[in-house]
Amino acid sequence: MLKFFFFLPLILGISLPLQGQSAQVLQLRWRWKKSAPYFYQQTTLIQIRTKTKSEKGFSPLRKEEIRLVRDFSLRFLQRYSNGRTLLSLRVDRLRLLYKQNELVQWKLDSKSPTGSLNSLQKKLAKKILSQAGKEWKVELDDKGNLYQVQTLSKKRWRPDREKKRELAFFFSILPQKDLTLGSEWSRLYRRKIGGIFVDIYRNFRVVEIQPQGEQSVVKIASYISAKPPWKRSPLLSRIQPKLLASGGEGSVLFHRDGELISSAQTLRFLWHYRGRLADLPVDIRQEYLIKTEFRAQRVRKK
Repeated sequence: MLKFFFFLPLILGISLPLQGQSAQVLQLRWRWKKSAPYFYQQTTLIQIRTKTKSEKGFSPLRKEEIRLVRDFSLRFLQRYSNGRTLLSLRVDRLRLLYKQNELVQWKLDSKSPTGSLNSLQKKLAKKILSQAGKEWKVELDDKGNLYQVQTLSKKRWRPDREKKRELAFFFSILPQKDLTLGSEWSRLYRRKIGGIFVDIYRNFRVVEIQPQGEQSVVKIASYISAKPPWKRSPLLSRIQPKLLASGGEGSVLFHRDGELISSAQTLRFLWHYRGRLADLPVDIRQEYLIKTEFRAQRVRKK
């Protein structure tokens, strides 16, 4: 019975202060469902573990699971050096705030895709976000919806394991010219596979443009081609037929930090850019909606 009253504020979405001075975020990790056919179209769990001293009868918050709404695809995650600030932002709304031993949370309504914050939550969100101005510039509209996020850091992000899903990577693949139907471009990524360096070309092609009033949705397909010395590596010789078969729209061989995903377990990328074509990509703005769909299984190194 006591457990029910303890978790009732979390169910109702009421903010719950973490008592004590030792509250710290110990672990934050993404756990993907193995059976999920699409990475971003299935429900995902975020596990956040915190420790705090038990004071005045409050039990320490040990584990909390937050289900993400499947319609959202962008995640902004930044951990600051002081170890007590965890700011997790989404393109449409604020997800979770953890600041100075306080866990501020509101329940997300899956029936309302845009979501909204009340006046108290909006004021608190602006106060916390203003202290993160060195890294992020965040703006909320009148309803409390998060509609613009701009990074103020000039450091260029590289598409590694974690940061590949961040916003900078998606914008870095855009060509420095107007996007038209059928336009193609490529990016070169040098990877070390099997002890040798392989030049992997990620090719992009605009496959569809859908006008929607003042805005348009641009669909960009991606596939990969490579030019490695096949005979030098037994590993690459086994992958060669799959790699050559991966040429074509949406079929990709992808290598990421020692993990190889072959075209037999097809990895498909499909980016949707929502915005005015005149603004792409000369003046790239981060309020554009980007959705990613892909199917993949990791092949671990033995």
